[in-house]
Amino acid sequence: MKYSKKLAVVFGVGISFFSACAMAAPQSGVWLIDAGQNAYGGDVVHIDTQANKVFVMFAAGAVPNNTYFMYGIGNITGDDISVNLTSSKDGSVKTIVGHFDTSTHGVINFPSVGNRSLTRAKLNDETVPQSMYGVWNFNYVSETTGSGYSKVRRFVSSIPGTSTGTGIAVDTTNLFGCEYKTAGSLAGFTLCVEINSNGDAVGAYALKRSVNQADGVYSNSTSSNYYGFAYRLMTANLDWQVIKSVKNNDAVLQSRVFYFLENYSNLPGIR
Repeated sequence: MKYSKKLAVVFGVGISFFSACAMAAPQSGVWLIDAGQNAYGGDVVHIDTQANKVFVMFAAGAVPNNTYFMYGIGNITGDDISVNLTSSKDGSVKTIVGHFDTSTHGVINFPSVGNRSLTRAKLNDETVPQSMYGVWNFNYVSETTGSGYSKVRRFVSSIPGTSTGTGIAVDTTNLFGCEYKTAGSLAGFTLCVEINSNGDAVGAYALKRSVNQADGVYSNSTSSNYYGFAYRLMTANLDWQVIKSVKNNDAVLQSRVFYFLENYSNLPGIR
């Protein structure tokens, strides 16, 4: 417990060797068009990213009788994407371009519609420390050398937060903790700090989090030229996020995928 108190003190004093930014490649998942707007009648967009490729698909048109799919595979270049969307209605193609200021928010320009702001859908409150419970893999990579370091952390408890945060999730060592910041220069970031047994800060992450992953920067007292990442491996109940039994297949989702392939696989853009 004494280390947890020292950790809280470090959070309260603050980390001064930071210049925070966020990684901007869009995360895979369900995205929502903001402010009650839509694109071609659709406002829920599925985005899947793999390496430097991105797949975009969403339902467009009027419900229920005139709904169709817009889908396509494109490229990610830095913070930008470009995708040729094919219409399952008539095979026409529209090119969309987008820019992402973080991995969970961006703006896409739809031809004949204009710019639309999109945000990654979230199902849980990620501002509370209990949302960090479980097992995470934290790693950082040097911008210059490409080498880095990785460490697994298990969060099992929390302590009261600072005046600029919502509470600190603490790992099993009591030397590493994470807090969502609501005010100050890191507002909107999850700040994760490691201390040594003397209570001195060893290093810190400033991360933009969404669901089970987070991206940003890592800094220590000697350098801030690091990218920082975190990925949840197991839930608070120690259920694996990635390793699943084949018995857990979602029959409904599987049937929808088969339906899509059977009806639209002959259209341009589907391979």
